[in-house]
Amino acid sequence: MKRLISSILLLSLLVMTFAASFAEDNVVKTTDVSLKKAVELAVEHDRNAKKVQDGIDNAWDQENLAMEAKNKIQDALDTIDAYKKLYDKKYKDNETLSPTEAYILTKYQAALGKTPPVYTGQEMLDNFIKTRDFLHYAAWTGIQKAKNQKEEIAPIIETSLRSLYINDLDLTGLINAKEDYYNTMVKSFDADTLKYEKGLISEDQYITSKLNLQIQKMELDSDIRNKDTLEMNIKKLIGVDLNSKINLTSELLSIPNESFDSFEGYYDKALKNRDEIANANFDLNQYVREENIIKEYLSNELLTDRVNARLNVLRSEDSLENAKNIVKMDIYTGYTDLITLRQNYLNQKETFVTERKNLSNSKLMFEKGLMTEIDYNRLNYKYNMIEVGFKSAIRKYVNAIYKLEGASEKHGSSYIQKGAF
Repeated sequence: MKRLISSILLLSLLVMTFAASFAEDNVVKTTDVSLKKAVELAVEHDRNAKKVQDGIDNAWDQENLAMEAKNKIQDALDTIDAYKKLYDKKYKDNETLSPTEAYILTKYQAALGKTPPVYTGQEMLDNFIKTRDFLHYAAWTGIQKAKNQKEEIAPIIETSLRSLYINDLDLTGLINAKEDYYNTMVKSFDADTLKYEKGLISEDQYITSKLNLQIQKMELDSDIRNKDTLEMNIKKLIGVDLNSKINLTSELLSIPNESFDSFEGYYDKALKNRDEIANANFDLNQYVREENIIKEYLSNELLTDRVNARLNVLRSEDSLENAKNIVKMDIYTGYTDLITLRQNYLNQKETFVTERKNLSNSKLMFEKGLMTEIDYNRLNYKYNMIEVGFKSAIRKYVNAIYKLEGASEKHGSSYIQKGAF
């Protein structure tokens, strides 16, 4: 009997231990995430950075190969030039060559022919110059553009993540306000149920109370689902366990200095800084350089290489102008959004201050018995929703400043591409 009891106790202990372990394993982990930490995690988790870096590494390999080809071509040209100098010295200038020079000349003649090779301008371009002067410079241009692309990754990620982060904060505030009011409505509905059962209110009043509660619950559930979806996207971006919970710790309610630059100021900065324009200039410089080199060898501007070189320059000039126009529209969009969101912030601030005073007066009336609890709760809910809207207006205004400042920097992400609020 004692052995049976001991076995039962041992089994019970094992079951409790397993249950505790199972419960511990199934505890949903919560990760505190500031905006700064979220951006760092997202950049680390982003796969595009590795792809771009691989592209840069491959471009460097191509540049190294192009430099090797350039050096070989230059060695060949130097050899031809040295052959020509020795040949002219002996046969045109009628000077006596040293034994060493005479030996070298015979080697040249054996390898390259009795006389130094003579090439037309087209032959020089096709056989030597394009390989020597074009390939390595084109590879270098590609590397610079790829480096710009890599440096754009973090700002683009931050722009996207900030919008998600702000929307999540806004939804959190909205859910909290609606949940508080829903709990209040539940108590009110319970009271209405008792009143209805006692015949103190009509069936229509009871049904209306029930419908209002159900509508509030549906709205609350919808917001919760939207928040879950939003946080799933954030978790995917920052690379945390999709089954975990995240707690956003940055409120993003700090208003910066409200003095900001003019449209022209932001546009001028963007013209000097933006990568789209820098990349277009890289292309333009490459093609202008190629055209100038081709002109040295081909005087006829109707030849195919001259025509193609001119077309490349014209296209790159158009691309540069197009980049400037895109940046201008980009900054214009950001600037008009900033003005709009600043005005919205000021309007919301005024409404919030007014409603805060109204709620304070209503609280006094409620405490004095001059207002029903239902009316006071309704006004309190209205105030909470206005507060949520005010905080959202602050975040969006601050984000508009951030996005416009970023859009005028060197690696700033495009305002239009990321979208405005």
